[in-house]
Amino acid sequence: MPKHLFIPIQANSRRFAISDIHGCNKTFIRLLEKIKLTPEDQLFLLGDFINRGGDSLGVIKTIRSLQDEGLHIFCLRGNHEQMVLDVLRRWPLQLKPYLKKYGSADLLNKEERLRLKVFEFLQEGLYYIELDKFYLVHAGFDFKAEKPLKTYNKMLSIRRFTPTYEKVSQKLIIHGHVRHSLEKIQANILTNKSHFSIDNGCASHRIAGQGNLVCLNLDTKELIVQPNIE
Repeated sequence: MPKHLFIPIQANSRRFAISDIHGCNKTFIRLLEKIKLTPEDQLFLLGDFINRGGDSLGVIKTIRSLQDEGLHIFCLRGNHEQMVLDVLRRWPLQLKPYLKKYGSADLLNKEERLRLKVFEFLQEGLYYIELDKFYLVHAGFDFKAEKPLKTYNKMLSIRRFTPTYEKVSQKLIIHGHVRHSLEKIQANILTNKSHFSIDNGCASHRIAGQGNLVCLNLDTKELIVQPNIE
């Protein structure tokens, strides 16, 4: 499986990015209804599909259904996806209590093992995507490393970084992982911030200033916002 992809721009294509759905499938579906994807569009999902929101399996099924319809849906790996894979590999007997802790027991089958289709989905997640003017990643890049585009674990977990832009061809970095208020996300867009998060903490709707699933139109910089309806 590739760790990253370069995806060229397509004629007549709109390009959208969403991050940190965190099991909020009803909210995700409502946001998709607002976007009204067409077969020409590209949707980039920046990881953390599972845990917290209560319907992790539903999120994965929704994504697979869109892909089965022939829509261009590209998925990155988040730290929550990686944690499930790590627990499964290192401490398999802890997988059930781990998933129950995060409200994601629906990812288990009747034998209380990780569903095969879920495992395949988690394994397929890319670490980053390069576009004509953007890098898309779950958390960010470690620019203290000699080769930031090779430090894959940091792409899932880093919380603060200062880009060295010659290492990323002067491209804008869009990520999730770090929750920001809608006001801060919008301000980062309007001030042409060189890198910023689009995570408004959809599953954290009881926290002031959070609780929305945010979609960024990469070409127009328009934000499409859907409040949590779980």
